Amino acid sequence: MGKKHFTEEQLPFDVRRNGMLSDRPILEPAFEVLMRALLVEQGRPRVTCNSGVKAVRRLFSWAASQELIPVATSNALATVDPLLAYRTTAPELPPVRGGLPQNRQ
Repeated sequence: MGKKHFTEEQLPFDVRRNGMLSDRPILEPAFEVLMRALLVEQGRPRVTCNSGVKAVRRLFSWAASQELIPVATSNALATVDPLLAYRTTAPELPPVRGGLPQNRQ
């Protein structure tokens, strides 16, 4: 028999520190979309927003592997698409300058 699944209220962490998230269930894809929208609203770059969503996905994937939450929850969160370059209001990071020296031999 597997471990008992945590309910949303029993999760051993609080991802709802921001008051705007307190009315949304955290165990659904809409939470990831809302979290990402808040990051964009704060002016975070697109890659940072995508990194935050990936971290939440990894956390829930780990929780599912430890049988703390249903696997279906982790699978549902994996359906949220990342923000695409130049197709969102999130700013892009400037290109990396430098690289290899010209006279490298």
